[in-house]
Amino acid sequence: MRVIFAGGGTGGHLFPGLAVARELQQRDAMTEILFVGTDQGIEAKVLPREGFRLETIPVRGLTSLRDHGAESPTRLYQ
Repeated sequence: MRVIFAGGGTGGHLFPGLAVARELQQRDAMTEILFVGTDQGIEAKVLPREGFRLETIPVRGLTSLRDHGAESPTRLYQ
């Protein structure tokens, strides 16, 4: 089995993901685990230390939906 875990920058996603990843590996040693995150998040420090593979992706926050040509979120639901 192959499993990908992804999340953003905090331990709120990472530590539960680690627990699930460890459980999956205990149940099946052939399970391949990949975490996807950023090189700036906590995952960049924790995952190598814990022995899990991390692929990083570039991310940045949106300043405003309008800055990117989108309608206001409230207008989308009217």
